Amino acid sequence: MALYTLNDDVLYEIFYAVVALEPPESMEEINPRTRYRALQPYFHAEKLGWIRLTHVCQRWRDILLGPSMAHLWGRIAFTYPSIAAFPTLLSRSRNALVDTFLHAPSDGWPVAPLSPQRVQTAMSILPRTRSLKLRANVENALLFLFAHPLHMPQLREIGIRLEYGRNLQLHNLLAFDGMGLVPPDIAATVAVPTSNDVCIEGLNVQTATVELSRLSLDSIAVPWLRFMLPDLRHLTTRIHDDARAQISDIRWLVSLLRTSPLLETLTIYLHLEGSTPDWDTLFAGFPVQLPNLKQITLEDCWSVDLAPFVAHVCETPPAFLHASCDISEAAATAGDLQQQTTTFIQGFSGYLCRPGHLALYLSPGPSGSSRAHRFVVQSMPALDDSDILDTLDLKQPGHQPQVENAALSLLPDTVRLSLAVSNIPSASHEWLEILALRIGNKELIEHLYLRVPIGIHGDWIETCRQHLLISMPAVRSLYVLEPLSTATTANSATASSWADTINILRPRAPGPPLFPTLHTLLVTFCAETFSPHAMTQHVEEWWDPLIQVLEQRHALGCPIHTLRIAGGWTKVYKASGQNHDEQMRFRAMGVIVNIVDERIVYESRWRAPKRRHVTVSIR
Repeated sequence: MALYTLNDDVLYEIFYAVVALEPPESMEEINPRTRYRALQPYFHAEKLGWIRLTHVCQRWRDILLGPSMAHLWGRIAFTYPSIAAFPTLLSRSRNALVDTFLHAPSDGWPVAPLSPQRVQTAMSILPRTRSLKLRANVENALLFLFAHPLHMPQLREIGIRLEYGRNLQLHNLLAFDGMGLVPPDIAATVAVPTSNDVCIEGLNVQTATVELSRLSLDSIAVPWLRFMLPDLRHLTTRIHDDARAQISDIRWLVSLLRTSPLLETLTIYLHLEGSTPDWDTLFAGFPVQLPNLKQITLEDCWSVDLAPFVAHVCETPPAFLHASCDISEAAATAGDLQQQTTTFIQGFSGYLCRPGHLALYLSPGPSGSSRAHRFVVQSMPALDDSDILDTLDLKQPGHQPQVENAALSLLPDTVRLSLAVSNIPSASHEWLEILALRIGNKELIEHLYLRVPIGIHGDWIETCRQHLLISMPAVRSLYVLEPLSTATTANSATASSWADTINILRPRAPGPPLFPTLHTLLVTFCAETFSPHAMTQHVEEWWDPLIQVLEQRHALGCPIHTLRIAGGWTKVYKASGQNHDEQMRFRAMGVIVNIVDERIVYESRWRAPKRRHVTVSIR
């Protein structure tokens, strides 16, 4: 069937598919450092995206410019990086809803005000604005935009990023005088009035993001923020202030929460240097009631203790609670890391292992400072055994489980804490003792996922066993997520770390064995860079401590029923070490019922790729 014979309804569907696959250039996606260049008229020649369809033939052009497609032009009128094309694109939107995007070039480029033409146009189409995204410094043009409360009945989404602390040059302010946007008394000075409010009323807004950032220590103008969003479902707030500044006033946030009873997800980032909110005073009076709240994400609890905030926001914590207390290199040098970590653990660890959470995940990871390690502790319901390997990415060739595992962090019913702990030997494990004391219902945990880093073992794993693991008698499945691999460290360190880790299961006298009801033990094994002459040695280094533990538990009357071996090995490794590996497995079968070898075989990642001969003809 020829393309020109298709009826209009089929072409509509084709065009919608192209719109989704080939969007035109957008100012939202351009690096802020290049937006100043992107605003120039000559920059828009490339990356037209689906706009090119209007140049194919008159029929296609008529369809795309018709009333049925007007909403597509409303999506791109403000975001397409061409000053000259803006009026044309907006006119093609007819009376459809419009996505408004206003920004001022920043981040190293000459400070410039918001585009007068776009500001004036945005004010004229408020009744049909579907989304409002604003990226600007707090200056006169911005405050003039909010000279009166913005009533936006069709508004569905808000994204505001305000930067404080940079003064406009006089000639930039005068540029607005010709458009009638700057009163004469303001045009003669760079002083910014402080009486204006940034007020938005949107009865149908469901998603809102508000970001405030201080860029200098100079005196700044801070407008009062007011939002009336009774239908709000998703809120993200980020405030970064390195001084004792007015932008740290967050009464507007408490007011917004009080008037948003339908809120479902809340994300908070507060970096307030030298300023500690008085949460009891802020929440005094009418309480915040959020019965539909399902998810709270606290992106930074380092400079501000957000545990009281959570207690005021919801009496019962939501199903999804993520809190992070990471640290930068500068903060680690100047601040009290141990005290901050202790405060964080005392405030949030009580949420772990709540009723219904039968699984616990403990894993280290990189930190923002060389003076600290980062650890993730997460409790959740038991995962299906068929899904756990995929969730933890253990089936990927040569892949070591990562602390920031995306699939694990997105589980709908989970409490996840990420914290930085000191590298100082005398203090590095104290947090674990406090954590163990604060976690409730530890005796109900049935599934434990434990990853111990190479280089953080020995006394650390012993402290973990003594204070945390010993109080989990109901554990039936243990996943030891430490592959034997030389990809990141020396063989001796790897073997020593592995032995220290698996030895937590070794019976100790006096006292009961660890995990007396343990049924299934899963261990990971990844080997891809071992030299052929050391294959037998590495097999023994991995199997020997494991078999010793299995034998001792069997002799004590608490044997492990099933041993599962995940991970993988290269073809070369398997060919050279398979016979010795089979001998060790046979030895282990004397003290356990079942061994499930789930290792996969793959090509070595270090093998040079084969050359491919490609024939190229030039016509």
